Amino acid sequence: VHMEPILTLQTPRSVVYRVDYPDLWRIYKTATAGFWTAADIDKLEVDVGQWQGALNTDERTVLSTILALSATAARNVFGDLRLRPCAEVLIVEARVFYRFQVVMANIHSETYSMLLLALVGQDGDRDGVRSNVETMPTVRAKAEWCSQWLANEGESTFGTRLVAVAVMEAIFLSSSFAVMFWMRSRGLMPALTKSYELIARDAGLRTSFAFLLYRHLHVRPSSYVVRRMVEDAVWLEVNFVEAVIPHALKGMDSSLARDYVQYVGDYVLENFGLGRWFRVENPVSGVLASVLLSSADAQRGSWSSACRPRASR
Repeated sequence: VHMEPILTLQTPRSVVYRVDYPDLWRIYKTATAGFWTAADIDKLEVDVGQWQGALNTDERTVLSTILALSATAARNVFGDLRLRPCAEVLIVEARVFYRFQVVMANIHSETYSMLLLALVGQDGDRDGVRSNVETMPTVRAKAEWCSQWLANEGESTFGTRLVAVAVMEAIFLSSSFAVMFWMRSRGLMPALTKSYELIARDAGLRTSFAFLLYRHLHVRPSSYVVRRMVEDAVWLEVNFVEAVIPHALKGMDSSLARDYVQYVGDYVLENFGLGRWFRVENPVSGVLASVLLSSADAQRGSWSSACRPRASR
């Protein structure tokens, strides 16, 4: 059985210097340099006023659903499983990164709760929105996908778990980010959209880290497995989009969000050394939804022929 170096403690090293994996260390330093807290989110009173005065019922419904999903995901299977590699990888550069992400996950959860209380809470329907989101078939389907590839030892390897983490951070958040940054392009909800811009940046760095760790594996999942995981995830997210945005909004509809989800799916495939499958152009290229992808570009470097996946299953 081949032992992966990044999963094997070869020599005791409890300090970070020397740095053996400079690419991973760079992502960690980028993450810590961008540290923020819920207290950095200002202008919340503007959002409260615009929630009732500038948004229509459909827009409030879409935003409250996405916000409730974010809050729910942060404290259930999504939140727990996305940090699972921390329990497996043993190199110092990865462990310090994932420990820092535990801190950021708590900040994200606090921020979601703050926004829900300020916006949805004033309608007296916060608990109802959360309950409705948790029982949505499309949300349950995404949770089942995560459990299959991250919690089921029989189904997954460390390599597929890294793919699953990248999918969770990039694909399963893509429609939410697209909607939030569409709202920002309209000059509305400054606190809400600033929050999601910061959270998207953090998600992009976690995606980058998963890509880089994957490239350090000596034995990787087969191209077939990776492509199937990404394709399934894209269609799960598309189904979620169509359930959340059943009607066209001003400048945003389910078709636009669907194209963005597929575009992100191709981005993930390319970063795992595979060709594009959906071949969709970025439909929101002028909007801050690209923050997620630009953050992931912090990894620097591309696949060479030597880095192409080696099939293991």
